[in-house]
Amino acid sequence: TTTATDLNPSGFAQSYAEDTSGTQQVGYGYTNTSGGSQAILWNSSAANFVNLTPTGFNSAEALGIAGNLTVGYGQFNNTNGAQLHAMLWTGTSKTATDLQPINIQTLDSRAVAIATVGSQTLIGGYGTDPSSFFEHALIWTNKSANSAIDLNPSTYMDSQVTAVNANVAVGFGRVDG
Repeated sequence: TTTATDLNPSGFAQSYAEDTSGTQQVGYGYTNTSGGSQAILWNSSAANFVNLTPTGFNSAEALGIAGNLTVGYGQFNNTNGAQLHAMLWTGTSKTATDLQPINIQTLDSRAVAIATVGSQTLIGGYGTDPSSFFEHALIWTNKSANSAIDLNPSTYMDSQVTAVNANVAVGFGRVDG
């Protein structure tokens, strides 16, 4: 039989689970005081959770999990305005790694899926092209901002990676017309 478990943490008005590794779940929630979403890592119960939102971020969402690695995105204010940056966590808000691509131009980025096999890590998501403002599918080939690759086909307006395994990324794209 299948049973349902309420994961909404105390102090949160609502929450959303996005992915699971079986023993842990990731997602986001809204408190009555935070305003923005807060990235959450659950350990199978509402009482046993970690708020992954880094200090200085207005909001964050955790969207994918593999082993002890969680991906998603966070939003913070800076001199360029509010931007979304793809993020990688290893269990706490203090372990957040900013994956905003530094080797390709993108206005913002989101990591939505992660897979690991041995030492191989593949992270999928998307970012906004600064010239067209369309989304481009992105893949990170390891756990660093400089490993991002733009996968958007030249004949497509926009695209996104929605799922990955150790060596394949899938998603969708949109062609003009």
